[in-house]
Amino acid sequence: TVRKILIGIVVFLALGIIGILVVPGLIDWNNYKSEITAQVKEATGRQLTIAGDISLSVLPSPVVVINDVAFANISGSKDRNMAKLDSLEVRIALVPLLSGTIQVEKVKLVKPSIILEALSDGRKNWELDIPAAATSSSSGQNTSTSSGSSSEGPGIQLDNFELIDATVVYRDASTGLSETISDINGSFRMASLQGPFVSDGALVLRGIPISYSAGVDGIYQGRTAPIKAEIKLKDGLLTAAMSGDLTNLTTDPKFNGKTLIKGASLAAVIKAFSPKTVLPPVLNQNLEIQSDVIASATEAHLKDLVLTLGDISASGEI
Repeated sequence: TVRKILIGIVVFLALGIIGILVVPGLIDWNNYKSEITAQVKEATGRQLTIAGDISLSVLPSPVVVINDVAFANISGSKDRNMAKLDSLEVRIALVPLLSGTIQVEKVKLVKPSIILEALSDGRKNWELDIPAAATSSSSGQNTSTSSGSSSEGPGIQLDNFELIDATVVYRDASTGLSETISDINGSFRMASLQGPFVSDGALVLRGIPISYSAGVDGIYQGRTAPIKAEIKLKDGLLTAAMSGDLTNLTTDPKFNGKTLIKGASLAAVIKAFSPKTVLPPVLNQNLEIQSDVIASATEAHLKDLVLTLGDISASGEI
């Protein structure tokens, strides 16, 4: 009868849905490590190593977890790996997917370590040896989405991108420069590809704890982004705030805004970053700098600059 046929169809669909939701959790995804690493090697020319387990489940939300990952460095570097991390977790909301919206509930990187290195022969380890075939393939793809229209493609929302105990090292063999930013803990949130974007967190540079917050109201017409940012050094040693508009995003980005810097003692700030520096007593006074800022990738212009150091005040432009 029709009733039995309908019941049969419903049962068949129900079993299919259950299979789609449950089966991924029953598969041993570690068997696919070699395929994943081979794809990365083909795309980047570098070896990806997954020493830990890979797990994937669909209920209650699709989530993938990959443990103990390393990405190889270039030859000639003193470090075997350019990047490594203890674990990567990506969690996506299930229900929004049914309407074509990708809502990433969480991306969590635990103890990522990245080394950015410029070798003495001019090579840089962040420049990937991408095969010519991959380059020509990507260049032939439709680039109509570059117009910045938010109506093309699926909606994407990022609830929380979280860094836990991250480290970034920069080294330049030709100049001997070496800097390490450690204890990076922060989060990044994005309502859509057009914004708003918000980030806050903390890090340690040269032994100095620094906290930060930054926000972008949105990207308008694909060209303009109003931004605000603030950085604070430990114990109120220094506070720097900046706000304004970033324009010409797709051609020649420029920033036009204002900055305000305050510190209890200029000498204390310099000593914090360079303890062995001998400074005159006059620098042990409160500092305040405020200015209009116009900047691009190649130059910066400080207008209506007012610098105050204790009872001394100066104005002008740089």
